[in-house]
Order: sequence, then C-alpha cells, then structure tokens
Amino acid sequence: MWQRRAGCGPTTASNIFAHISLLDPCLAPLCPYDVCGKTGFLRLMDDVWRYITPTIRGVNTCEIFTSGAVRYAKERGVLISPKVLQVSHIASDRPDIATVQSFLEEAFADNSPVAFLNLCNGSLHNLDRWHWVTLVSLDKNTSSATMCDQGVKNDIDLELWLRTNTLGGGFVELRKFAKTTLIQ
Repeated sequence: MWQRRAGCGPTTASNIFAHISLLDPCLAPLCPYDVCGKTGFLRLMDDVWRYITPTIRGVNTCEIFTSGAVRYAKERGVLISPKVLQVSHIASDRPDIATVQSFLEEAFADNSPVAFLNLCNGSLHNLDRWHWVTLVSLDKNTSSATMCDQGVKNDIDLELWLRTNTLGGGFVELRKFAKTTLIQ
C-alpha cells in the first residue's frame, strides 16, 4: 500500500532508467528487464524502490532522489552524474524561466527525460502536489513542458508554476558520468 501511495519518486527514476538504458549499451544494466509489459516494469520499480525509498514525507528532496539513483546505478556497474536544478521555496531565490528552459533543453537535446519534483502545484490544476513526474519535452516558444504521470501525458505551464508555487521543488537529469580531461 505504501508503495502505491508514495512511489512517485521511484517510479519516475524507473521511467528514466528504462529510457536511458536503451540509448547507450553502457547504461543497459540500469534496466535488466523487458519493460514493455507490466511485469518487467513492476520488477524494475521494486528494484529502484530499495534505493529511492520514500520516508514518512516521501521522496521530498532532490538529494534523496539523486543519492538513491547513484547507489542503484553503482551497484549495477554504471556511474551516473545527476545534474540538479533546485527551486527554492523562497520566490526571490528561484531560477528564472529562462534558466529552467535552458536546463530542460540541454537534457532533451541529449534525449534524456527529466525528473521534476513539485512540492506545491500553485495555480496548476493538472499537477499533483508533493509529487515527482517525468518531463519529456519542452515547447521552446512557451513555458509549457510535457509531463508523463500515471501513464498519461499532460502539458504544464512551468512559468506559472515558478510564479505561484510556495514550497519549491527541483529538476533532475540522470546522465552518464563523463570523464573529463584537465587541460593544464
């Protein structure tokens, strides 16, 4: 019962792991199941749940989400390097819509879905509060992003969300760890 009530974080991570595992053979261990059917995806979500485990308050921070995702991947021999854009509960400390759009555009250019933590839906009526969803696209001409939630795609107005939410949230891209060479 708790997994159904508080499983949005592990489910969102599972969505992303399933997607990125198909893009790069090095990431295939992130999703060892055939997730085209319900049985395989349930097995993946159960595996991920052990790493991204909701507390009494759920998975209410990007840190809980990313640390669990990194541990999950590491145990499968994959190094990932999450990229996080935090959204403060203090309106004046939040990134502007251009920063959010840039973050999403960069992720989507790499064919990477983005985990979105929404603690307060503000004036958005098609987004549950205290909830993780998977963002899959962005309309570059507006502030609209497409989210997948409970098997349904919906568009949400990110600029309206930034302006009207009172608790903040964040965006997380789970990307493959890239070795960098230090130029001296």
